[in-house]
Amino acid sequence: MVQEAGHETWFFTYVTVVIAGSLVVYLTMRDTKTHSLIVED
Repeated sequence: MVQEAGHETWFFTYVTVVIAGSLVVYLTMRDTKTHSLIVED
């Protein structure tokens, strides 16, 4: 379907950008095990 519309390159570009964004979030997110904002009672 994507190939028939001629947008195959845009689809793979979009997927690559989304995966790269996910990787950036994964690498920059703090570990919640050691940086939790929850105050224990």
